[in-house]
Amino acid sequence: MKTRNGYSINIGSTSLVMIFAVICLTVFAVMSYLTAARESELAKKYAAHTTAYYAADSRAVNTLASLDKTLSSPEACCGDINGRKTFIAQQCAAQNVTFQEQNGKIYLLYSEIIDTTQSLQVIIQLDLSSTTASYKVVEWKSVYTQEYNIDHSLNVYR
Repeated sequence: MKTRNGYSINIGSTSLVMIFAVICLTVFAVMSYLTAARESELAKKYAAHTTAYYAADSRAVNTLASLDKTLSSPEACCGDINGRKTFIAQQCAAQNVTFQEQNGKIYLLYSEIIDTTQSLQVIIQLDLSSTTASYKVVEWKSVYTQEYNIDHSLNVYR
């Protein structure tokens, strides 16, 4: 096409659509990359937390196995009830387990640290009514150990 000053380049609608499509694809590619990078970081954090939880769970199971061995010993099974309680309380103190009596029931409490903000809390209820000391796991859960501070900088809850 000839103009007054010479030749000019015609940019048709096809070229404009192609430029728009390339820009859109570039934006979507960048967004996909950023999302994948965030998902990868989240997956690594989740894997680290899961590993820490199961390490604490393993330590708690080992403590429970040690308590089971203590409860199956002859000193925990034979004799009067007060002697059995005293023996179990001494063995629990040696294993860093808390011995508590509440409302006529005996509880053994211990926890294992998962990370800086959580721990695995275990509560076991003992039954010393028969000649064998039996137990029941009452609680085995992850608890938040830090103080919860609400951010009041925004007027959301007021």
